[in-house]
Amino acid sequence: MKFALKRTLAAAGTAVLIAGPPAAQAADATCFDVAGLSNCYVGAVNAPVQQRQFADWSIGSLTLDAVSDVVGFFLTPKLKLTEVSLWSGGTEAAADGKLSDGISFDDVAAGDYVVKIDGRVKGGPQLFGQAFGYYAGGFAVTPAIPEPQTYALMLAGLLAVGYVVRRRRLS
Repeated sequence: MKFALKRTLAAAGTAVLIAGPPAAQAADATCFDVAGLSNCYVGAVNAPVQQRQFADWSIGSLTLDAVSDVVGFFLTPKLKLTEVSLWSGGTEAAADGKLSDGISFDDVAAGDYVVKIDGRVKGGPQLFGQAFGYYAGGFAVTPAIPEPQTYALMLAGLLAVGYVVRRRRLS
């Protein structure tokens, strides 16, 4: 029995050396009406035990149909997140404020985004020279509502266009 376990671990260690460290495990998860979240993510990250740093881990996707405000939080018992960002093409939007207070992105344009995290593994299990940490959390998306000043400016523009059209008809 011990020999079979040693052989299995040796094979797994060889595979890690050949293929490199394990990839990030991430998934868009089903939200169970927790704190009004509409997009949830659950998974694990790994980093070399010596450095414990990880960067640009893709943890899921987010699709916005209109300009929106995005707010949320992550529970990370064995991780210290230093940045949460939304990526679309070559454009990055980083979260506003301190991550311990929650995450917010203001006036994010419509489109498809990849959610990425950066940080440090604080503890958790270690295997084959890699330290692992886990996260769970997500976002609530609120379409941005124009402010009254926006409507006032739009009305002023329509009145100006109407005035110009009326003046041209009288001439």
